[in-house]
Amino acid sequence: MIRCFIPCPEAFTTSLCVVLAVRHISTPTHHSKTSQTMVNRAKSELEKNIERRREHDALMVKAVEMYRAQQKKPVKERLGLCIVCKNVSQWYFNDTGKIIKLPHQSLSRLAAGGTTQYESAAERSWLLPSEVNPVIEVVNELASCGFPFSHWCLKEVVDTILFA
Repeated sequence: MIRCFIPCPEAFTTSLCVVLAVRHISTPTHHSKTSQTMVNRAKSELEKNIERRREHDALMVKAVEMYRAQQKKPVKERLGLCIVCKNVSQWYFNDTGKIIKLPHQSLSRLAAGGTTQYESAAERSWLLPSEVNPVIEVVNELASCGFPFSHWCLKEVVDTILFA
């Protein structure tokens, strides 16, 4: 089995990117923006997970900003990691009605300059962000022409684009 890692904004691990590419190829309209708002169509678990991860990452960015602002205050007035996470989660719940728990250990790591899962996966990627869209476009063209898709076919497409 040939493994090809393609980073894409919807995936947060490189192994999911191939799954997304395969699903996107086999059903090109499934992940389009218009199909996400269709009536009477439930979102897939993958789409739900992607949406939850985006919300979580956005909240973590706000929590990091809040924690860094707290670090500028005098020691007795500072809020700790757990309190900051609870405050941001409570603010989000009051604003949207959704409960998202933020782990204080992740906040500590991100505040110290750590990276998210998405950023880490993008660093390990074999393709540059500018090379991802051409690969997906070519594979979509092959799928619309009726060519069967396989990992070997994906490797051939990627090699052709990279070494051209």
